[in-house]
Amino acid sequence: MNTVKAQDLYNLREVTGFISGTDLHKLFYDVCDEPSPSGHMEIHVEDLAAFHNGRVALEILCRSLIDNLSDIASYVLPAYKVADVMAEAGVSFGGWVDWWGFKEESYDGCPYGFKIMYDAGVNIVINSDSPDEGRYLNLNAAKVLKYNDIPEEEVLKMITINPAKSLEMQDRVGSIEEGKDGDIAVFNKHPLDSTTKCIMTIIEGKIYFDYEKHSVSVKGVTHE
Repeated sequence: MNTVKAQDLYNLREVTGFISGTDLHKLFYDVCDEPSPSGHMEIHVEDLAAFHNGRVALEILCRSLIDNLSDIASYVLPAYKVADVMAEAGVSFGGWVDWWGFKEESYDGCPYGFKIMYDAGVNIVINSDSPDEGRYLNLNAAKVLKYNDIPEEEVLKMITINPAKSLEMQDRVGSIEEGKDGDIAVFNKHPLDSTTKCIMTIIEGKIYFDYEKHSVSVKGVTHE
């Protein structure tokens, strides 16, 4: 199941002006079974229709706690303040471990909040936010252990099965089980060890990176 961002809702409001609940309901049903028309705005409307009919999950980029919660709340660093509400509503948390204080939306971010959310039963997801951050999500997950008394296995879930659940893809990815896609990262030490490195990457059962074959260090390549 794909994800439609809350920005699409704002785009719809900006283009159409005020739209009543009845008209919006009609709009959803008018487009949900129609081919996607050409044009940027129409694609957004189709996405919204798919969300309304339960075919996609909604992700909201929360700049503050006053934003509405949805299936996935990203950027909401002070989410630990409403952990019980998020858990009861089944809303996943998507954020960072030790990013706080760099602008208004992050003033109340707190790495110790992960324990509060974990105890409340929130599905916690550690964000990457960029291809660069995605390379060492395991080390970001390790930071959770620095600040919180949470079992290692539960911390690893924050970068594996928990994100899959938030995207409703847990039947395909997120854990090593028969019948799943076979997306696996192999490390030479415990993934949460600060000195570990990925020695093999497998995607859908195919090896895309093998340290022994592809590493410039193994090949003896220098920058001189």
